[in-house]
Amino acid sequence: STTFLLGIFSMTSENSKQRRDLIREVTLSGDERVCPLKEYQRQVTETPSQRTCRVPYTFVIGAGGEDRPTDHDDDAPLILPTDLSGEVEEDCTYLNVRENMEEGKSTTYLKYVAEIAKEFRIDYLAKTDDDTVLSIENLLEYMDRDLPPFPYNKRVYGGNFVPSRAKGRSFLYAQGQFYFMSPDVANHVGNVLSAEERSIIRMRVEDLDMGMFVETIPRAIKMIETSQWQFWFHPRKTEENFRDAAVHIDTLPHVVRHMVDYQFYCKHWSLHFPWW
Repeated sequence: STTFLLGIFSMTSENSKQRRDLIREVTLSGDERVCPLKEYQRQVTETPSQRTCRVPYTFVIGAGGEDRPTDHDDDAPLILPTDLSGEVEEDCTYLNVRENMEEGKSTTYLKYVAEIAKEFRIDYLAKTDDDTVLSIENLLEYMDRDLPPFPYNKRVYGGNFVPSRAKGRSFLYAQGQFYFMSPDVANHVGNVLSAEERSIIRMRVEDLDMGMFVETIPRAIKMIETSQWQFWFHPRKTEENFRDAAVHIDTLPHVVRHMVDYQFYCKHWSLHFPWW
């Protein structure tokens, strides 16, 4: 069955630590199909025929010192055993880059997942914000219905797409609240493109940059639009709002209309297909 890694982006601040505790309590507990990445790796390695976890998760934190780059570009280890202060939370991945949001944290995360995906049978990976409230039940249904496992998970990039004409090109990119891709796309972004090439492309808008990186793949990309069946709430900045969203999680999925304005590309489409 299909597996799907959730990379929940976080930081080392006290507020971020409290948010991780909230997400664990509200979203990630009480279902054996969801587990920390390390537990998932243990199940795949030690008891593969009895693996129950299908949605491993990890909180992604930049843990490198001031001497480290913001985008992994050398032979140093991709991950570290602790955060900058030496603390460890077992469900966190500590990237060996300086903490940042727009200049390479996401691509370093993709580089790491691309390294482990084949060994640990990860079919898809997502990047999500810590103010996104996911319906795990809807995600699992979506996986079963629309996301085939290896070897049919090739060149997939999904999320709620919006258009851009950045740097003189028209293209779509998935919003950073929640996007996902197959490991081969992650490998292209994190490994085939060099850090120098990414720096030339980058505009320092995380989700927009990711769309531009994906666009450099020389073959057709399977873009999966989720706005007609969105299985998360975003943004939910305060604890009260986050908990309230969890209370109403059964109202998902919902439709987010007009996410892709086709008039941006072709006025003829918008005239003849007005529902867009």
